[in-house]
Amino acid sequence: MNSLLTDPLELVGILKKTEELLEVEKAKADSRSQNLKFLKDKSEDLKIRIKTAEVDGRNFLTRFCDGMAQSWLVWPKIVVRDIPGAS
Repeated sequence: MNSLLTDPLELVGILKKTEELLEVEKAKADSRSQNLKFLKDKSEDLKIRIKTAEVDGRNFLTRFCDGMAQSWLVWPKIVVRDIPGAS
């Protein structure tokens, strides 16, 4: 027969090592789980920041372009009158 099955002290040692390895693996799994949660939270935060920046950028461009459009409508009239020698 196998000597493993006949030696209770050796079985206790194997069991103890297995429990220690299980604890180490559990700690690794917990660490990975925490890292994954952090990355998910960070990803969600970045999505929100990107959407906010896009909206702010569109609002800025809308205001800037509206101002430019208004100046283009008014500005050429002033320039035409200010040209020397123009009748």
